[in-house]
Amino acid sequence: MSAQEPNPDLYAAVLAQPDDDAPRLAYADWLERNGQGDRARFIRLQIEISNLPPDHPRHYRASSEAQQLQRNNRGWLGEREVKDVRWEFHRGFPLQVVCHSFKAFNENQALIFRYPRSWASVSPPCAPRPAWPPAPAWRACAISTSAIAASTMQASVSWPTLPMSPT
Repeated sequence: MSAQEPNPDLYAAVLAQPDDDAPRLAYADWLERNGQGDRARFIRLQIEISNLPPDHPRHYRASSEAQQLQRNNRGWLGEREVKDVRWEFHRGFPLQVVCHSFKAFNENQALIFRYPRSWASVSPPCAPRPAWPPAPAWRACAISTSAIAASTMQASVSWPTLPMSPT
């Protein structure tokens, strides 16, 4: 559980029901009542975006507003805000992590694995694969193959407990 979240009980409900928007919306309501209107708005916008088709007229405007809110509120990530590691928000909460190199992954493993996440990616892989810890709660792992040959990718990836989806 994240010490960064201002309401651990509601955050636990979000984690316990990852596909349900109700706990996320309850968290947004709590944030708004407690002086964090921007984050509440961000959560609601990301939920709205997730329920709209990409070509819907509202999709672009809501996405732009959510991106602006996120840019202006870097503090939402707390200690997770480190160089060469990017957390991606989904439906209002940081859920996916992208390391810009295996070096960044290796240097920040303790921090990365302290928090719930659905998947991680390393892009581009330009060094030998690190010793990845077990990740039973992960749904996928993506490793960009744009910087290396497919044969090198095949030889360097062997993590049988997790479905691999090269991007």
